[in-house]
Amino acid sequence: MKNMTRMICLLLCLAALLCACQTEQAPTTGNPTTVPPTTQPTGPDFTRALPVLKEKFVTDTPGEGDLVLAKDGVANATIVIPADHAKAKAAAADLSNYLQRITGAAFVTLTDDQALPEGNLILVGPTKKTVEMGIGPYTGYKEAEKLTISRKDNCLILCGNDDVLYRGTLNAVTYFLEEAGCGWFTDDALWQIVPQKATLAVKAVDMTVEPVISGRSISDVGETMTARWYLGGDSFAAGHGLWRWGGEGKYASHPEWFALVKGSRDPGPVAWWQYCYTNEEFAQVVGNGVVDYFDKNPNVVSYSIASNDGWYEGWCECETCAAVGNQSDQMLLFANRVAEIVAQKYPEKRISFLAYHATFLPPKNTVKAHDNVEVRFCIETSPVDDLMADRQVHSGYNWINKLEYTQSWLDNVNEWIEKAQLQNTSIWGWFCIDNPAYKWNGAPWVQGNVANRNIAVFEQLGVETIFMDGTANVNDLRWPLYYPFAKCMYFDNQTGEEILYDACQKLYGAAADEMFLYYRFLADCAQYSECGSGVNWVPPALMDVYGKHVGTARKLVINVRAKLDQLTPEQQQRVENQLRGWAFVDLYI
Repeated sequence: MKNMTRMICLLLCLAALLCACQTEQAPTTGNPTTVPPTTQPTGPDFTRALPVLKEKFVTDTPGEGDLVLAKDGVANATIVIPADHAKAKAAAADLSNYLQRITGAAFVTLTDDQALPEGNLILVGPTKKTVEMGIGPYTGYKEAEKLTISRKDNCLILCGNDDVLYRGTLNAVTYFLEEAGCGWFTDDALWQIVPQKATLAVKAVDMTVEPVISGRSISDVGETMTARWYLGGDSFAAGHGLWRWGGEGKYASHPEWFALVKGSRDPGPVAWWQYCYTNEEFAQVVGNGVVDYFDKNPNVVSYSIASNDGWYEGWCECETCAAVGNQSDQMLLFANRVAEIVAQKYPEKRISFLAYHATFLPPKNTVKAHDNVEVRFCIETSPVDDLMADRQVHSGYNWINKLEYTQSWLDNVNEWIEKAQLQNTSIWGWFCIDNPAYKWNGAPWVQGNVANRNIAVFEQLGVETIFMDGTANVNDLRWPLYYPFAKCMYFDNQTGEEILYDACQKLYGAAADEMFLYYRFLADCAQYSECGSGVNWVPPALMDVYGKHVGTARKLVINVRAKLDQLTPEQQQRVENQLRGWAFVDLYI
């Protein structure tokens, strides 16, 4: 059945490609239609219609009953914050700054213990009046993050959970400003949008959002984008964490802690060395160390005791480890022992390790994971692969991690969960396409609806935290890859394509449709390429991804450039900046 499905998909792709090659027509805007996020396309369709964006609740043309915040450059509302609430004060200052930049109006800010004027109010944070209206105060940590935006009578309410590490009120302010037309895509001012609207009003709105994923992190994202992209949430420590309590320097005093490899436990000669994960003393030392870590870092909800980095080499060959099962069995036993120690003081904290390389495959035996054990599954595929697609099968020998993959990533995870009876899962992914493949340094790489479909898969798996690794700062070339994924980790009411299309509206003016079609083309090429999926930091050749669609790409670029004379200098600069990516690809293919 799977072979038949693949054949049908291949035939459909070939038919689409043949049609594109014969007509050499680029996509047109067409009549917008909505594509449900659960739709599973079988191949690229470069001619499908544009997304339909929901109507925004902030407008510069007020209608009857709308709450007018500013009119003709004059403030028509007062900002109110709770007294002695630092996060609400900071969020209100941010709001006031941007409202003035948008409308030209200066907004007064008062605390809720002062006499409030008659007229329209913007209630920021858990003000007395907000609570009187039955909203908040929101409290609790962990997994209690949320934001609320609501219009009640003459009041606009912007608030959220600000406990511990949460910034719910600032997230509410950011969402409101995005509805007003603002956008933040990189740290560069060129990619930060502040519209000019002398009049600003709010329509009916009543929304409360809880993030899809409770802990959200993308490496190398600066402070500004971390806040504006709704990253953060629950704090967690991922990665390889055993160095805190072990290391080669411990070998002299505790050789028994180290893996037996070819008759020796000395880690020095071993390129990728490991510990003896069945050693009970080492588990006790690590368990005590993790307790101490949580003592000093009370806001962290999970800590990783993942095995050292490396392939399958360096794993213990002693009789005890061999009797346990494969490497995943060994790590599960080790994690269970550490979790048992930690749970005595911190029953709510999680102990995690990576399903990665040697531990990527499921355990050989069926052994229940401790209730507090969490497996962080590494996505050893391309960052734009659809994890639900039937083609996501890693069959055969993988020279990167020297493992034999026999099933899809998702099937592998499900087998892991079933065998270990896992109650806690998390994700480690990569945006590392720039690392060893220099030709990708200047090439575009875009993610469309794959972002929301994959995060929906993670949600179904019960994923609590996601860490996306990278090799470079979020820059102008890479934001179309990072940005949709970041927002989809928080919101489940937008598809990746809708997020990209909204961004295009803000960034490119009259060329918004054409630029979106260019991005969607790149996303489709990546998603449906037949070059196979490997570990994503060893990406495929440019020709394998884009080579069959060069004619379509060139037409799309021509369509974009035809709009340049209708754009502002800033918009022109952004367009030229993005199109240089295709010029780089075209040079090589």
